[in-house]
Amino acid sequence: GGGGGGGEAVRLLFILSDGRLGEREAIRRRVRALASARVLVAFVLVDAAAPGTAGGAASIFDVKRVEYVAKDGSAAGGGGARPGARLTVVPYMDGFPFDFYAVVRAVGALPDTLADGVRQWMEMVNADG
Repeated sequence: GGGGGGGEAVRLLFILSDGRLGEREAIRRRVRALASARVLVAFVLVDAAAPGTAGGAASIFDVKRVEYVAKDGSAAGGGGARPGARLTVVPYMDGFPFDFYAVVRAVGALPDTLADGVRQWMEMVNADG
């Protein structure tokens, strides 16, 4: 893709996943590097285990994760305890490493969600150009 201004092209990258991620800081760094390379990353989280569905899997909004929190209240990061940090349980989606994401609860909604993402990306590119 490209903008109307004749500048360097802005590309769109969709990632489709169940959203269960590891290494959030590494992902954040990669997303920033892609943004510097003029690639917009749009994460589409397929949450097929929406409330009231069978299958036993929890919705991403019901999942918790643990993190170490430093004395100043910031995430201690690094995957391990830091001196004085305390372990806390937080909602999984807190601090999700993607700025642009959509949650799809029914796979049948994927085409509309992807089309909306492309339309919004085109509007953003045209506004910049």
